[in-house]
Amino acid sequence: MTGTRRFKAKFKDFIVVVNLRYNGMKRGKLVIDLPVLGTDEVLGFYYHETSTYGPQGGLRRLSKVIFEILRRTVVPSAGGDDNVIGWPFFEIINTVLTDDLINLLD
Repeated sequence: MTGTRRFKAKFKDFIVVVNLRYNGMKRGKLVIDLPVLGTDEVLGFYYHETSTYGPQGGLRRLSKVIFEILRRTVVPSAGGDDNVIGWPFFEIINTVLTDDLINLLD
């Protein structure tokens, strides 16, 4: 939906319009194959001090943006909030931040 208008399109038509490379997107790592991050690795996503951009313990800016995009579009069924972020959010955020390809289609 855009505004108050609805549009219907086949996935093939959609990927042409938004210029997605379907085969390229399928070449990345599968989410279920991503290694589960340990507690020490997850701490890097949080501010350890109060800053201009967030309170102590809050998600850093880039991690927060990626997390909000994921929880509202790609994996909304996983829910999540800033206090309890479970699998697969941190794993996907880490993959995006390290510039690895990820396959969110399968």
